[in-house]
Amino acid sequence: LGAGEGRNAVWLAEQGWRVTAVDFSAVAVERGRKLARERGVEVDWQVADVTSYQPEVGGFDLVLLAYLHLPAPQRSTVLHRAGAAVCPGGSLVLVGHDLANLTNGIGGPQDPTVLQTPDMVVAELSGLHV
Repeated sequence: LGAGEGRNAVWLAEQGWRVTAVDFSAVAVERGRKLARERGVEVDWQVADVTSYQPEVGGFDLVLLAYLHLPAPQRSTVLHRAGAAVCPGGSLVLVGHDLANLTNGIGGPQDPTVLQTPDMVVAELSGLHV
């Protein structure tokens, strides 16, 4: 979710995964399509806003959110849907900048409302085995 130009999606497809990549930017999705064609892999590309996108419940072995920085209300919604989309025994992977990045890091978003901590993420994923 929040696939951007699709580098992670294409890499996963190259490893043999069946991949659905979702991003709100039609330009980014088209760049991802081009990359997938160049690398000879298939990806199901979808242009959609992840804050309203409804992935299939229990339909994915892996849900990846990489550097998708959203304000808390939208992040919570996306995380709940992402967690529900993971099948039993599957994995939800979230990679992003921690709130501590503001004082102890370099780069990344400088808006504290879009940063999180592991505890914040776990709280927003209540009911999901972490």
